[in-house]
Amino acid sequence: MGEGRKRNDPCWCRSGRKYKHCHLGRERDVPVTKAETLNRWKRHMQHGECMHPAAALQTCSTPVARAHTLSRTRDLSAIAKDGHVYYFRPDFLTLRTADTGPTLTGVKEASTFRGFCNTHDGSTFAEIDRPFSELNAERAFLFAYRALCRELHAKRGAAALVREMRDFDKGRSGMDQRRLQTLLAGFSAGVRSALSDLERDKLRMDAMLVVRDYRNFQYLAFETDSVPPVLCGGFAHADYDFEGLQLQDLRRLEDSATSVFFSSVASGGTGLFTFGWLREDEAPRRLVQSLLNVPREELSDRLLTFLFASSDNLCIGPDWWDGLAPGQRRFLLKKMMIGLDPATPMGPGSLSGAGPAIASWRTRPVGGGREASWREAASADRL
Repeated sequence: MGEGRKRNDPCWCRSGRKYKHCHLGRERDVPVTKAETLNRWKRHMQHGECMHPAAALQTCSTPVARAHTLSRTRDLSAIAKDGHVYYFRPDFLTLRTADTGPTLTGVKEASTFRGFCNTHDGSTFAEIDRPFSELNAERAFLFAYRALCRELHAKRGAAALVREMRDFDKGRSGMDQRRLQTLLAGFSAGVRSALSDLERDKLRMDAMLVVRDYRNFQYLAFETDSVPPVLCGGFAHADYDFEGLQLQDLRRLEDSATSVFFSSVASGGTGLFTFGWLREDEAPRRLVQSLLNVPREELSDRLLTFLFASSDNLCIGPDWWDGLAPGQRRFLLKKMMIGLDPATPMGPGSLSGAGPAIASWRTRPVGGGREASWREAASADRL
């Protein structure tokens, strides 16, 4: 009776299947090979879809483009060496990214995702893919919108992938099975929560894109005196600001988290760093306000730390990365593990603590939109 009930009970891993159809005897199953794991990852994480709001109207071209989140001609060419940049590639066997550091990647592949058809990729982002002399609300919005779509595309793929990852413990001991299933349960809960928040943001930003009305979008921009060797288009649910104060509790997965979108791009012989967020969202506003309080001499390094702590979509100049001291690379890689490794969570000191002086470029605020204080900070040059 006890054995029969155990076999027919819901499995302990919470898959929704009966124990006899799930983990009973799994340690004797044939293990999932690394090749099969990578094939599943490619199928889900490199799926193609056009995320433009008009895609449902059948206005798309074929095929789905390998869309760059950074301009290949303006941004990547400015930091590349022999047509390559350093780029981080996730290891889905361990759910970690930065253990071995970035790898050299061709500029045709770095920072790409299959989230738009050729027609909508070209028409939507033309304003930020070609050279421009001045940042305005539309361009700042498009940087944020592309970062949002790249992250949402990845989260949709991860949500599909994690369902298949439940059988990655085949052929392992009972202890290893429980360890992997516990890890996957936390990972799955985080993906579902982030996916819900990003889908909400996408709906709101789609509405702005369609009518080209950006009054509910805010941004702040900084200019660097040379092209920074780390370029990116990213997104974060920031839980602590640059002064170590908590902005939102990301452990409460039942609560909606608010997003900040950021980009680091080339602009002629200089660089442009932008933060963008939806007007009604308080946490990103407070994050940016705390950044304005950072001493000017620390600003470049604090922004560099933020990039590594907040995004894996980083393109890095090979000459700069190879020229760093080993301790400087270790510091940045440790920041990269924040949010990726459960043993390296975001904390009050993640952005507020002083680190080694790494950045050789200077940074100053140059204003933004929809907030008088951003313009005041830029004109007074308080930092």
